[in-house]
Amino acid sequence: GAYHPYVYRVTRNGADDDCPSAFYIPSVDPSRLTVFWRRRYPVSSRPHFGRTGFMHKTYTTSVRVARPSISGINALEYWDSGSSSWVSVPGADYAVLTGPGVINMLSDNWIGYTLRVTYNSGDGSSGVVEYHEVPGWSVETPVPIRTGGAEGRLVVKPEAYTVAGANTVRYWLFWTSLGRVYDMRLLDSSSARVGGDPIILQSADVYSAVVSPDAGPVIRERHMSSISFDPN
Repeated sequence: GAYHPYVYRVTRNGADDDCPSAFYIPSVDPSRLTVFWRRRYPVSSRPHFGRTGFMHKTYTTSVRVARPSISGINALEYWDSGSSSWVSVPGADYAVLTGPGVINMLSDNWIGYTLRVTYNSGDGSSGVVEYHEVPGWSVETPVPIRTGGAEGRLVVKPEAYTVAGANTVRYWLFWTSLGRVYDMRLLDSSSARVGGDPIILQSADVYSAVVSPDAGPVIRERHMSSISFDPN
């Protein structure tokens, strides 16, 4: 095997990002890495104003056709700007997962390329032509939750299962959220009120959510600018 040491900054937001969890499940997609994390915004950050949320993004060098499964690949081509024509992708550069309809590019050198795939679908359609971009890292996607508290540390567990003969995955999220409750046992006590108002006690509740990221085409992350770390 070969190992290439590197450091890559996965998130670039001005908020605080922590509690990362990364999942690689080759039985679902051998070229896909999914990352979840917690994002905490400063109180001064508009329009979030201190809100805490959860995010996820994906790294993949594969594309998924719109009509899985694949009964046969007729052609897989990329646009060659030098010759201004479509050129066949070498067979050694990709692998096909017929059931889920995934075409796995075996090298990250294909990231950013637009592929033209012609295939026969398992639903009986033949000669289907589609265009897909090899994404690499996808854009950040928020987990749609609204709990109104200060979300605690995030725990994520994957669950792989099979639907119509194709492997897929969903992710179980667990976290704590701080809330305020009225202690109903003390409402009649003389010490239960401050300035005429009931005592409000802090509590922590456990929340759960299930996320099934889109297994189809993802939106590729774009870096519009860069910062040089060269002091000269």
